Amino acid sequence: MARPLVEILQSNPELGQALAAGLRNYVGSAYIATSHKELRNGMLSRRPAVLVLDLELSRLDGVRELHLQFPCIPIVCTHRLPDEEMWAAALDAGASDLCPTYDLTGLVSSIVRSLGQARSVAA
Repeated sequence: MARPLVEILQSNPELGQALAAGLRNYVGSAYIATSHKELRNGMLSRRPAVLVLDLELSRLDGVRELHLQFPCIPIVCTHRLPDEEMWAAALDAGASDLCPTYDLTGLVSSIVRSLGQARSVAA
C-alpha cells in the first residue's frame, strides 16, 4: 500500500517544514503550500489523504468550501491561539480537528488519527 500524502497550507514556512519533518515516519510525502492557489493545485493533482490548514491563511469559509469539494479528505486545522469556540466552529465547518500551531506532537497525532479514520471510512 502506498504511503499517504499530506498537503499543508501554512503561513510560517519554518513551521511547515518542521511539521513535514515530524510527519516523515507516517506519510509518504508532505507538500507545503503558501497560498490558496498553490493548495488547490496540489489538492487536484496529488489527491492527498489529509489536509492541514492554517486558519490564519484560510477562514472557516475556506474550510467549509474545501470540505464540500473534497468530502473524503480529513482537514486538520491549526491556529496560534485556538479556543473551544473556534474548535467547535472549525468542526462545524467540516474540519476533523483544530490544533495549536506550535503543538507539533498534538498536530502529528491528530493527522495520524485522521489518516486512520479516513482509511476505515474508505474500507
